[in-house]
Amino acid sequence: MNSLKQNQGSVLLYTLLIISLITAISISVSVLVINELKLSSSAANAGMAYYAAESGIEKGLYALKIFRADPSVNLDDAVTIISGYSDDTFINDADFDNDQTSTETSKIENEEILVNEYEQADYFDVNNALNPDPNMIVESIVVQNEGGDNDAWAEVWWTAWDDTGAIGTSNKAKKVIGFTDLSGPGWPIDLSEAYAGSGFIPVGYRIRIKALFGDLASVTITPFNSTGNEVTDLPSHLKIKSIGTRSRFKQSLTATVPWKVPLFGLYDYVLFSEGEIYKTIILGQPIYSSGTIQVEEAISSVSCGDCPTCMALPVWLAIDCTDTVACFGMGGCLLQNNNASFTLPIPDTIPASSKYYVSLRVLTPASSPLEVLIDDPQAGEIGLVTSFPADVNYQTCTIPESFSLGSDPGRTIRFTDQSANSIRMDWYQISSYQIFDDCP
Repeated sequence: MNSLKQNQGSVLLYTLLIISLITAISISVSVLVINELKLSSSAANAGMAYYAAESGIEKGLYALKIFRADPSVNLDDAVTIISGYSDDTFINDADFDNDQTSTETSKIENEEILVNEYEQADYFDVNNALNPDPNMIVESIVVQNEGGDNDAWAEVWWTAWDDTGAIGTSNKAKKVIGFTDLSGPGWPIDLSEAYAGSGFIPVGYRIRIKALFGDLASVTITPFNSTGNEVTDLPSHLKIKSIGTRSRFKQSLTATVPWKVPLFGLYDYVLFSEGEIYKTIILGQPIYSSGTIQVEEAISSVSCGDCPTCMALPVWLAIDCTDTVACFGMGGCLLQNNNASFTLPIPDTIPASSKYYVSLRVLTPASSPLEVLIDDPQAGEIGLVTSFPADVNYQTCTIPESFSLGSDPGRTIRFTDQSANSIRMDWYQISSYQIFDDCP
């Protein structure tokens, strides 16, 4: 009898343990299923909120297209109308609201520009991109910067159009400004001067500024008209912000577009060129190697040979200081025996060939030619000479004379400046075909 009771107790205990185990597993599975359902529901709600915000953007852009064609609607009217767009309820219970739509003026003010990046601004009459009114035309700008890397430079280039919509071309529509010149009152640039004597009269500009060799911390460009007054009635951008909502989930989308598109049509971009744009037809894969020439720049002071420490920036620094080859400086420092050279190795990746060309980019004119000497162990020394007239202050070109290269190592390219005022270069290229127009 006692044995039977003990067996019954064991069975009951095992039964309770099994029931507890099944219950625990069921609860765990239920929790996992519920969490998965919540996650799926959250993803679905977030997705529907996103599509609702997208609908708000599309409605705003469609309205913008209509408002642009309606002269009775100005920018403030467009902002007011688009801000009032909302949808109470879609069939999926989502909605959107565009009440945070606003405007942004096309200007560069206290902008941080990282090295090799750029900012862009459009300068034209906000109501008419072809308006020839002198009071509405930007004639000049002042470029300022505070802070950043001390070796940073600013490269400013621009394109212009006249009252007929024709685009102007000029190889002078570019300026490179040193770091110290950007501080304080800044550096003035006469935009229209680049087109002087050509008969081309600009009425609008698109400007870009790029940081070279370092970061610019706080860049501001101030535009002025022909009377010296600051131009404030600049083109604006419409910033459409739509917030989509579904349940407790919100998604935000923003679209920034020009209120008035000047001349650039559907694509809204400009190709900046220092001359006529053309494409050379090349049979076979082109071979080229580019390099920068920066070592001779940003030398604070130097004493070499007969050249004292009175150099202004930037300067050339000769490869070796001897009786015949010394350093060259500006601001009163003269070159000993009128000869400053800068030598660079030709990469081994350039294969042997009977025809190569050298392209250069110079920033300042010179009174005497610049000599480019190719020293090849197999082909010997090959001299290429070019000069840049006094009215050329920024030009990229290709020396028309070709040269050959052997396969032996030790090939070099040397730039020799024999001018009383330094030619300043920042880029060169060796290529298997002519890239740019012929150097002067």
